[in-house]
Amino acid sequence: MANGRGSAKKRRYGSSSRDGGGFVALPHVVLDSPAYRALSHPARALLIEVARQFRGDDNGRMLLSRKYLGERGWTSADVIQRAKSELLDAGFLHVTVMGQRPNRAGWYALTWMSLDKLDGFDHGAAATFERSAYLKCLPSTRPPRAVKRTAGSPFDAPSTAHEADAAATSENAVLIPSHGTGGAAIAPSGGTARVRPVPSDGAMPPLSGRSPVPSDGHPLDMPSAAGSFGGTLNGTPERAAPKVRREVVRQYVARITGRRQQCFRVGAQRESA
Repeated sequence: MANGRGSAKKRRYGSSSRDGGGFVALPHVVLDSPAYRALSHPARALLIEVARQFRGDDNGRMLLSRKYLGERGWTSADVIQRAKSELLDAGFLHVTVMGQRPNRAGWYALTWMSLDKLDGFDHGAAATFERSAYLKCLPSTRPPRAVKRTAGSPFDAPSTAHEADAAATSENAVLIPSHGTGGAAIAPSGGTARVRPVPSDGAMPPLSGRSPVPSDGHPLDMPSAAGSFGGTLNGTPERAAPKVRREVVRQYVARITGRRQQCFRVGAQRESA
């Protein structure tokens, strides 16, 4: 009987019962832990990406670089940073090599298995590794982990899961002002009073001391700039300059009138012809 059950189990879990190749082993103690249940979906997916890299003797050399994850279909740097911060806060990952730009990728280790002895770890990384840290770091008591940010960096995202939740809450908040949706006033606080067209102390007096209004009201009687300084206009004294200007204008008007009359006569002759 025992042999029969053993052979049935062997046939069920034999090499032919699943597709070939390696596989990711996630212990039930990890999947059932409160820390794992509190993870977001991107953080759970990223944890599988890290576990996929384990080959049996390289725990501590897992990559989370944008280049590696980009080849796996991860396109958002912000999602990667938030998910990585969650896994570090919850104790599922441990940093063995701190990444540094532009070309030094960080290394990470899974905490549900032993840390392998590899060359290249940062000083003190092996001594601070804690096995099963996710079991001691409950969702309600786990301390926030600060992430070093660089100005203008695409990874400038909330450093903890608490900050990410707060940011999501603020993004989904109702975008209505506290005082309602009333139309804003477009007029000044003092009303729409008409602005006076003159200064408060009245019109400015002329600098030359003369009145700007002609004596007889004709616009050509305005004093000329040359006359105001005691000069002449085309050799004519200042007092005779207004008469000369009137004569010039009179001749110009007569010339224009003569041209118009000539045009009318020509047009009438064409029509009669």
